Amino acid sequence: MQGQPINESSLKIFANAPESLLWLTLALAAIVLDLAIGGWLAGKIPNFNSVCRILAAFLNSRLNRSGRSNNALRTRGGIVILFSLPLLFAAGEILNNLTRNYSVATAVAILVLIPLVGQKTAWLDHTKTGRLLAEKTKTKTGDPHAPTQDSSQHIILKLACEFAPNILVFGLGGFALLFPFRLVHTMLGNTLAHGIPRHPFLAYARLTYELVCLPVTLVISALFALAHFFIPHTNLAVFTGFARGATKYPRSHFIPLNIVAK
Repeated sequence: MQGQPINESSLKIFANAPESLLWLTLALAAIVLDLAIGGWLAGKIPNFNSVCRILAAFLNSRLNRSGRSNNALRTRGGIVILFSLPLLFAAGEILNNLTRNYSVATAVAILVLIPLVGQKTAWLDHTKTGRLLAEKTKTKTGDPHAPTQDSSQHIILKLACEFAPNILVFGLGGFALLFPFRLVHTMLGNTLAHGIPRHPFLAYARLTYELVCLPVTLVISALFALAHFFIPHTNLAVFTGFARGATKYPRSHFIPLNIVAK
C-alpha cells in the first residue's frame, strides 16, 4: 500500500489560525524563550532595533540639518513618518505572510521578536547595576541587587512604554504594525529620557508615539496603582498620580513613574 503524500497545508501551522491568536502565540513563545535563554541569546541574534537605528540615523542626517526653519524641519519630519511607516508596514506584512504559511519563517519570526518583547536583558542589567553600586558604596544592607533610581526607572519604562506597547501593536497587526512603531520609538531615542522631545523634526514622531503608548501606559499604571490595595498601610493617594500634569516628561512616561514613586 502506497503511503499517503504529505499534505502541504499541514506544514502551514498557522495558516488558518485567527490573526490575533497567531501574533499573541508568537509573542508568548518569544517571551518564554527570552526567560529561558534570553541572557545567552543577547547579541547573538539579529535585532530589528539595530536596523531602525541605522535607518533613523540616515534619515536624520539627510533631513534634519541645522539652518532650516522650524516649519521646514517639522514638514520634513512629517515626510519621514508619511513615507517610511508605510514601507515598514509593507515589509512587516511580507514577514506576516511568510509566518502564516511556513514553519521556518515562524521560527525566524520568534527569533526576531525576542529582543523586541523580551525583558531578561533589562533585568540582568538592573541586577548588574545594583551589584556594582553595592560594591562601590558598601550599602548598609549589603544587598547585591540593591537598585538605583536610574535603573529602577529604566525597568518601569521598559515595561510600561516599550514591552507593553510592543505586545499591543504586535497583537493587533503582527510585524506590519510592530516595525513602524519601532522606527518611531527609535527616532525619539534617548530624547525621551530627558523629557518631552521638543525638536520640530520629531513633532509627528512624538505624536504617533504618544497615541500608541499613552492608552497602554494608563492601563499599566492602573495595575501599578491597584497593587497598592494588597500592601498594608499603603497611602491610596497614589491614584492622584493620574491627575497630575507632566511638565517635563511625556505623559506616557510621567504617569507610570509618578504612580510607582508613591
